[in-house]
Amino acid sequence: MTHRLLRVMLALVALAPWVTATTALNMTRLFGDNMVLDFRDPAVHGRATPGATVSVAFNGAGARTTVAADGQWRVALAASACADMPRSATLTVTDGAGGSATATGVACGQVFVCTGQSSA
Repeated sequence: MTHRLLRVMLALVALAPWVTATTALNMTRLFGDNMVLDFRDPAVHGRATPGATVSVAFNGAGARTTVAADGQWRVALAASACADMPRSATLTVTDGAGGSATATGVACGQVFVCTGQSSA
């Protein structure tokens, strides 16, 4: 059993130079179709390849950032992105490698997070 484990570990070490650690561009699960973006702090975050540039476009406003070493990114849009907007708009995130993520039907409004306990 230990010889087999040793062989597997050696194979993984031998293949390591050919394996690249890339993370596909994505927005966290909080962001998706038919969502409400908080008008006080219209920000989007997610994961991508470290060092990549991520661009966010929403309702004519845009911003970009560089992905941190841990693969996380956050883009804060100007509050004007939520001003004078139609009922809903499309949120698009792109990176320089051709990756993209889109959320449609996105509206701006007040977002409250409520928690509690049922006494039933």
